[in-house]
Formats: sequence, structure tokens, C-alpha cells
Amino acid sequence: MDDRSQSGYTLVELLVTLAVVAILVTTALPALTDLIDSQRLRATAQQIAADLRYARSEAIKRHADIPIGVSFAPGRDWCYGISQQLPCDCRERDWRSPDACLLDLAHERQLHTATHDTRAHVEVLDARFSSDQTTQFDPLRGIARAGTVALRSARGKRLDVRISTLGRVRICAPEDTGDSASPAGFAPC
Repeated sequence: MDDRSQSGYTLVELLVTLAVVAILVTTALPALTDLIDSQRLRATAQQIAADLRYARSEAIKRHADIPIGVSFAPGRDWCYGISQQLPCDCRERDWRSPDACLLDLAHERQLHTATHDTRAHVEVLDARFSSDQTTQFDPLRGIARAGTVALRSARGKRLDVRISTLGRVRICAPEDTGDSASPAGFAPC
């Protein structure tokens, strides 16, 4: 009689473990993809809202009109820029160009733009402020031309960044999309 004990896994045990892992991965992967999609949309909306709030605070701080121009093209080729003159071309990368979106910060002219390059999985569906794609904040009261920047993720989720006439910037879920088409945590518009 051989008294040596053997350790290790049998082939059946390994196959059962692999089957369980495969089932878990296939059920978790869509949820993970959905979570990443929602986070990309949320981050883009929060960045646009933060830049709009920044433009408002700069206008009030300087007592000078600081417009923010939101320029977009259908699809994913979007950009926006904050500038002291309108219109500005947010695609212009040369700060010496008269169309560049520039801010004078500490006696230095700086480009202030954001593009789809850093947020490739989010699309700007529309940007409407009164009659065009720009808004301007009043230097005394911080009021603005009301408007909406409508965003859509690669998986169809939607969020709006809205500016009220009082200059309040908020992120909300469009009501016409239903609960499944907007990330959790945002009030309906």
C-alpha cells in the first residue's frame, strides 16, 4: 500500500472552475462597459459645467465680459473655447491668431479650449444659447444667455448641461430619454 498523499486539482475541478469564471466574466462585462460609458459622459458634462462656471466667475472677477463660445460639428468632432472676444474658433491652436479663444491670465494670453480629442466617446448633439452657439456672462450680475449643451455617450446615454438666465449652470437628464438612457444621480431637466 502506498501512503503518499497527492495534492493538486483534477481536470474536472479545473474545467468547472474555468466554466464558472467564464460565466461570471460574460455577465459582468456588459455592466462594466455600461459603467465606463456612464462615467465618460458624466466626466465630460462635469468638465463643460466647470468651464462654464469658470467663465462666469472670471467675468464677475474682472468686471469685463467673458464670453464662452461653444462650437461643434455633428458627430464627435466638437470643441469649445472661453474667450474675451466673440466669435472665437476653438479649433485654432495658434495663440497669435485673431480667432483664437484666448484669456488674459496674469498678464499672459493663454488658449482656453477643450476638444473631443480628450473625450472621444462623448458626442455634443447640440449647443444652443438663445440664437447661436455662444453665451456671454454679464460682468456685474453673472447673468447669461440661457442655453443647453446636449451630450450623448457612445452607448446612447444622454445628459444636458444647462445655463439659466441667472447664470446658474447645472447638469440634468433630459426627460424624453427615460431612466435607462441617462446616468444615475442626475435630476430630470
